[in-house]
Amino acid sequence: SVLKQSYNNFKVILVDNNSTDGSLDLVRDNFPEVEVLALDKNYGFSKGHNIGIKYTLQKYNPDYFFLLNNDIKIVQEETVKRLIEIAQNDKEVGILGCKLIYPDRKAQCVAGKINHLSRFLFTWMEPAKEIPQEAYEVDIIIGAALFIKTAVINKIGLFDEGFSPILSEEIDFCIRAKRCGFLLKIVPSLEIIHY
Repeated sequence: SVLKQSYNNFKVILVDNNSTDGSLDLVRDNFPEVEVLALDKNYGFSKGHNIGIKYTLQKYNPDYFFLLNNDIKIVQEETVKRLIEIAQNDKEVGILGCKLIYPDRKAQCVAGKINHLSRFLFTWMEPAKEIPQEAYEVDIIIGAALFIKTAVINKIGLFDEGFSPILSEEIDFCIRAKRCGFLLKIVPSLEIIHY
């Protein structure tokens, strides 16, 4: 689904956390256009992403990153194009997310809001019964699919590897971005199936 995008000025970098299920061979055999970074062990979400980001910055110096879990399928072929348009037209936006859905099309929780009135730092937003079509602002976006301006990484740095192997690293990353003045938005008209 990534390679079927209507926007074509991008590279696909697969960071493999030492898979043992044959998926790396599957990618190499069937998708020669995908660049593979095969890691020597499972470094977890934060460090795995950081290795890929550093490699990509050095080799390609992109304007944007679209970090995707391996269990997603992009529904619309214009998703990347639309995310870039939104990011270019809204200079304050730093991170964008899409509407995440299950394979049966039920909505998943995709974002959170910081709750200053509660003893909890944040609350996850339940999927709305009536999803707005326009992008709306949030404080935290789930890390399954994060579209990030490189300017955010240049300002706040990479994912905190102290959260390794996994859990809460995207929350920390989003809060740091927000504290530095970047807006975070969900684009509900763009759907991604998250298995």
